[in-house]
Amino acid sequence: MALPLAILAKPNIKEVEQNQIQSGEMKKCPYCAELIKREAIICRFCGKELPTIIPKNEETQITKENFSKLTYRQKFSVTEYGYLLSPEDAEVVGKMLGSIVRENDILPFCKANGKKVLSFEQ
Repeated sequence: MALPLAILAKPNIKEVEQNQIQSGEMKKCPYCAELIKREAIICRFCGKELPTIIPKNEETQITKENFSKLTYRQKFSVTEYGYLLSPEDAEVVGKMLGSIVRENDILPFCKANGKKVLSFEQ
């Protein structure tokens, strides 16, 4: 009789995960979307090395000529998120979009790893 009650009293896993992310103790792997410790440098689930997030408080402007030289993913990060990323970091965002990572997880990555774009010309 206790088993059905245990199934009904099961905690909402998504809510528990969200609370752990908001508290800062956990984060989601940008590759496999599994919950891992905030300090992790390699995902224990997929084994991939996690991108290093180093805060940058830099800003930039992009001319039409320079915009045309950016990779597709760099252009996407500029137009969608307002940040210029390195080609490697732009690829990470592409992989994040291809996985089950929420949109809310991408912008903090862009802020931490990119330059804020004040203006750009396409």
